[in-house]
Amino acid sequence: MQRTLHRGEIRTMKSVFAYFYRSFFDRKLYREIITASTGKIVLYFFLLVVFSSMPSFIKGIIDTRKFVNVEVSHFVEQLPDFRITDGELQVNGPVPLYITTSEGEALCMIDTSSGDIQSGPDGTYSLVILKDRLIFNKSEAEQRVYNFDQIDDLTLTRADINSWIRFYPLVYIFVWSLIFIWMCLVLLLEGAVNALAGVIISKIMNVSIVFGRLFVIAVVASTPALLLNTVLDFFKASFAGLWFLCFAVSVIYLCFAIHSVKTAGDSDSGGLLEKCM
Repeated sequence: MQRTLHRGEIRTMKSVFAYFYRSFFDRKLYREIITASTGKIVLYFFLLVVFSSMPSFIKGIIDTRKFVNVEVSHFVEQLPDFRITDGELQVNGPVPLYITTSEGEALCMIDTSSGDIQSGPDGTYSLVILKDRLIFNKSEAEQRVYNFDQIDDLTLTRADINSWIRFYPLVYIFVWSLIFIWMCLVLLLEGAVNALAGVIISKIMNVSIVFGRLFVIAVVASTPALLLNTVLDFFKASFAGLWFLCFAVSVIYLCFAIHSVKTAGDSDSGGLLEKCM
């Protein structure tokens, strides 16, 4: 059965979404989050991570799809069928075979003759596949060799590779899920650092707020800086000192938030501040 949202849940969703634009100017928001429910706070934190990571996710999908459709497809189309029997490689085409990128750069060479050749007409190849081993030239100073002597029987065709490539969206979603978890941890760490700054600011302003509430205020106060960073990153307008600018904006809004709580507490004879303790 499908579950429909009740009016109260819809109202909660709307109010949490409103936090994003209200965080830029609304003093009342920073007073409200002092008494906000844990559900609202968790929902806002989740949405903040989603919105801040969505541009990177979309760009990642576009770039990955372009890479698979152009570079990977071009690479696979040049590959022969492979078969390793008793540690020796056989291919169903003439050798040596030189494989390049879509722009013609040297990428891979396949040579099942006895020669140990690692360069061809397009220069030195990063990947060299010989009769009995695979050589990966990671750099000029580092080379890794993988022998085939432990492989008794293995067949790999172009159709096999293409069937695997079809699963790349699942791999991308899995990787992005790990990145999403990492971004949650980073935002938690940033919130903790900003909350520590809030401890100093609250003492200067003579406001008593427990660290847990300061953390919530710090996360909401970092919204303008986080959205600024997301927009600049999406339009590839980032610069070296952006992290410092974002931190400065977060601190400014943190001062704004704590001052808003203080003035509200002064006006109601400390009633709001009692909830902060």
